Amino acid sequence: MDTAEPVYLFLAPKVTISVDGILTTTGYTQEDYTMLGSDDFFYIGGSPNTADLPGSPVSNNFMGCLKDVVYKNNDFKLELSRLAIERDPKISLHGDLVFRCEDVAALDPVTFETPESYIALPRWDTKKTSSISFDFRTTAPSGLLLFSHGKPQSSKEQRPGREMKTDYFAMELLDGFLYLLMDMGSGSIKLKTSNKKVNDGEWCHVDFQREGRRGEERNTLTAARCGVAPLPSHSYGSVRVGLF
Repeated sequence: MDTAEPVYLFLAPKVTISVDGILTTTGYTQEDYTMLGSDDFFYIGGSPNTADLPGSPVSNNFMGCLKDVVYKNNDFKLELSRLAIERDPKISLHGDLVFRCEDVAALDPVTFETPESYIALPRWDTKKTSSISFDFRTTAPSGLLLFSHGKPQSSKEQRPGREMKTDYFAMELLDGFLYLLMDMGSGSIKLKTSNKKVNDGEWCHVDFQREGRRGEERNTLTAARCGVAPLPSHSYGSVRVGLF
């Protein structure tokens, strides 16, 4: 190439994720980035504030079993699973971790056979950070999926003849859209996952996380299409993560 002007070549950073040598995903980025150096560290299983991590689309931490997690960058290699067991300072452990995996029996799906059917959940502890995730599929336009409520509570301003206030949590379908309805003492809220209907018979994965501490409350609700049936739970290896 002959030119009087200088030529600048830019190579976009390439990131590849491979699982069991079968599932491989490769992506490129043209945005500014920083190099992972020897002074940086990795979170294993999750972080104290996963919803606030830059670039992360999820809000809840991982639950399951990890084995042989390895980070490679040219000749630089970190065996994250081994470093976690050794409590290496490059690894930040968070949550309830045990360094073994256990066989977990696969759970059969729950089928709602009548319009009145739903899953009743235990009372939600409003003082702790908690999360719920599940997969479902349906062609019904409306119906209750999950419901939980606490004990009726009286207030100082309770008027005679009026019902006592009760905390509640529910997820329901209305006209094909997924909604969350909740009141944990700080006022009722109603969240809609998206503007897309989820009653087309395809699998949908739902994640909900609630943080209610020191009078503050934050709720995150996401729904993503799976397209295929969720796989049974299996354990394969070295680190089992159980959070919240």
